[in-house]
Amino acid sequence: MTDSFDTDLYGLGVHDCLLGVMILASMSDGVVRTSELLTIESVIDHFPIFAEYNEADVKKVCAVMNAILLMPDGIDRFLTFLKVILPPRLRETAYAIACDVVAADGKLEQAELRYLEEIACHLQVDPLYVAAIERSTRALYARF
Repeated sequence: MTDSFDTDLYGLGVHDCLLGVMILASMSDGVVRTSELLTIESVIDHFPIFAEYNEADVKKVCAVMNAILLMPDGIDRFLTFLKVILPPRLRETAYAIACDVVAADGKLEQAELRYLEEIACHLQVDPLYVAAIERSTRALYARF
């Protein structure tokens, strides 16, 4: 991998980018937790958007996301690419699955909240949708 992005961002497709959103959400606070990995696995296994996804590509996407994190402006560049490659109807989906991963461990760290804010901003997710997705996520991941 080079130090800058290719026009095709290392060959990532739409599904890979959605997976990348979740991987970066898990890594955003510096600690990848088992609950977050299980959430990512569950999304891949059960969400219709991933019905045609080749799970053999997971390792490749993990390697690309790791390289992105090592770049000074890697996350911004990835999110800019994400906006280009994602059909507009999947922007809320990207935000929602990132919220799922962040909520999986029951703790919201500042770094995770900043990452979610960056996704919403880069993808221009309507603030009303952001609020609805966050409220739904809060309800789904509520604990006693």
